[in-house]
Amino acid sequence: MASLRLLTRPLFRAVTNINLARPSLTAVSGCLQNRTTTNNTTPAPTEPTKPTFFKIDEEKKKFLTDFGRYVAECLPKYVQKLQMTYTGELEIMVAPEGIITVLAFLKDNHLAQFTNLSDIAGVDVPSRRYRFEIVYNLLSIRYNARVRVKTYTDELTPIDSVCSVFNAANWYEREIFDMFGVFFHHHPDLRRILTDYGFEGHPFRKDFPLSGYVEYRYDDNVRRVVVEPLELTQEFRKFDLQSPWETFPAFREINPVTEIPLPNEQDDKKPETKETEAKKETEAKKETEAKKETEAKKEPEVKKNSETKKEPEAKKASEAKKETEMKKEPEQKKEPEPKKEPETKK
Repeated sequence: MASLRLLTRPLFRAVTNINLARPSLTAVSGCLQNRTTTNNTTPAPTEPTKPTFFKIDEEKKKFLTDFGRYVAECLPKYVQKLQMTYTGELEIMVAPEGIITVLAFLKDNHLAQFTNLSDIAGVDVPSRRYRFEIVYNLLSIRYNARVRVKTYTDELTPIDSVCSVFNAANWYEREIFDMFGVFFHHHPDLRRILTDYGFEGHPFRKDFPLSGYVEYRYDDNVRRVVVEPLELTQEFRKFDLQSPWETFPAFREINPVTEIPLPNEQDDKKPETKETEAKKETEAKKETEAKKETEAKKEPEVKKNSETKKEPEAKKASEAKKETEMKKEPEQKKEPEPKKEPETKK
């Protein structure tokens, strides 16, 4: 034990001689403040943001416009018009005879892959020559994009069915046939789907009355639902339920649809480069110089023609003067002879 004490004495002395500086109160308080700020997880209050209706992605709009031009270049025979809505939705206007070709291209092309037919809708505008507009809404899950394909028809001309391309089009086309009366050629089962058997007319047409033609009621005597001609218990009144207040005043001056130029039109309207501008200037100068030369050549010819025209006129005038003078000369020669006085008788 004595040996251990002897060994530990110098170490104890060395430790006791060290002056340990105590931390100041300011340093301790600063550390505590930092600790409280780091441990505090509540976020700082932010300003309230205004609600937005729809976030418009400009990059996606540009991508869809380029894709629409690509489709128009690949199928120039069927694509008639391209449109881009304000919210960034591409619309492709297609001729009725090319609807199957365009939809098959959009489905099978590797750059498109619009494999999902989400809906088929119809629009009736009686003032148009082709009053019905058929709208196909497509979705590409691979590129997370949507495309709207539109075509047109009237009451009598049918449209080719798309069931061979999209199996989901079966019931959608039946619904349009039931509501609008549009016929689909080569449809596997074209019959009504929403209205009852024996229903007359097509409810979504603009010329279809709002009250309909018949009414349904339950008859206690017959104990079943009876279909009878419509009988209104009161005169039909006109209800104007439009709001007098403007709903979206901020979007008053926004154009909902912008037309995308087709590739052929875009080639015609290419931006002029410096070379093309210089060529046009040189051509304009050449044209002006050629016009001046032709005018300079025409001036002496016009003078000659005027002089040549004046010469025969002068000749004719001189000849007329000569003739008048010649006529006057014999008249002067034939002066009347003086009458002889009668001789007086001596």
